[in-house]
Amino acid sequence: GNVYLLRGHLLCAAAELAPLGKSEAARWLGDAAEPVLEECRREGRVVVQGQRQTPGINESETWLRYVPVKGRKSPKDEVSLRDIDPVQFKVLVRGNSIPLETLDQKMAFMRLHPGALYMNQRTTYFVEELDQVARVAWVVPRNTSRLNYYTECREHSTVILAGGGAARSANLPEGCPNELTCVVRSGPVCVNWRMYGFRKRAKTDHSIMDQIDLSLPPVEYPTQAVWMDLPGQVLQPLNEAGHSVDRGGLHALEHAMIALAPLCCDLEAAELSCQHTRRDSDPNRYLLLLYETQKGGAGTAAKVYAQWEMLLARSVKLLQECPCEQGCPNCIVIPGCGEYNHGLDKVAAIKVGTMLGFGSGVLGSSSLGVNAKLASARILLQSGAVKAEGDPPSLATTGGAAAASAIAPPTAAPAAVMAPVATLDAKTTLLSQKGPGGEESAAQIAETSAVALAPASAPSALASAAS
Repeated sequence: GNVYLLRGHLLCAAAELAPLGKSEAARWLGDAAEPVLEECRREGRVVVQGQRQTPGINESETWLRYVPVKGRKSPKDEVSLRDIDPVQFKVLVRGNSIPLETLDQKMAFMRLHPGALYMNQRTTYFVEELDQVARVAWVVPRNTSRLNYYTECREHSTVILAGGGAARSANLPEGCPNELTCVVRSGPVCVNWRMYGFRKRAKTDHSIMDQIDLSLPPVEYPTQAVWMDLPGQVLQPLNEAGHSVDRGGLHALEHAMIALAPLCCDLEAAELSCQHTRRDSDPNRYLLLLYETQKGGAGTAAKVYAQWEMLLARSVKLLQECPCEQGCPNCIVIPGCGEYNHGLDKVAAIKVGTMLGFGSGVLGSSSLGVNAKLASARILLQSGAVKAEGDPPSLATTGGAAAASAIAPPTAAPAAVMAPVATLDAKTTLLSQKGPGGEESAAQIAETSAVALAPASAPSALASAAS
């Protein structure tokens, strides 16, 4: 169980039941309750009241009573219904004692660092001071129209394996190249998160206006993780081909797995994270690793560990079937990335998956080009750029890229043009099943689907877009 949640429950039980028996705590909260109670006893939060015979129990029971500590809140007041982190920061406006909200330590450092622009209830505030002793962030309102920039934090997370846990051989598909042997592991880790500065970016073109360094203490917390050891037979060819193995390929594959985890493992995507900001000094940067964002863990890692192969297989399939070339929000671009989705390498991620035996082979550059043409045909249908018969021709193009450029700016379209494009989306999945000569077949699919979905007055324009 989660030791943070368990500690709060035990203290509340000791205060309300007065006293609390050790056997009762073990019966309600499991075997993990005893070491937590012992830790609370050493801290002086609970004391042993004595031992006496209890009806229905053959052996003498140990009773524990909660001891109020001067200057500390009662256990029920220390337990937050919004977050289990005991370290909470208040957001106060200068001249007002009513807090706008409370944030845990990590979120406070990210959003309430000195110099940050903080938004609450559609109002923008400038953070003047972050008092780490009183755990208060002092802010003042600002007029958004006079601000020409926004702020983004610069952070880095290091994952340290704590040892122990479970391990098993990965169930790779039959016919896996090179007869690889990989191990899937699950166990405790320690996450060291540090925010070392922030950037000011212009609202107009998102260019960097200034870069400021900060000296905030690191945030360390234990949690649970799942990872796979990848052999050199998988990683070395990627490096020789010029790919960024850790910050590009593994990072992109982890993004796809996080995006699909809710469909495979019955969890929320926000419950998982990965090594977004890999650095050369990180000891585990070549592991395919996902860890729980909740301090202490909440059982999410166990679900991912049980469904690891299925999650990995579906992630590789998603990458191969997505029509984009370099990554998009449909495959590897996710919110909450510490690197803001920079440096992702979709092709390297696909190669990692196919070397492990998942998917249907690495898509070459020609197939990726056909995917771009299919995406362009879809854009034409959705944007209403098709001209009715008799209008001046504006889509006399010979490639998908030129067809996409012809739609800017988009023009109004008849209602018949805005037809569903589900058929076209479904047919793009056939790309991963094509062998030699698949490019011509895929282009023919795009042409047939586009013409079928377009009004009868504009078949030639869509046909040229899919050619």
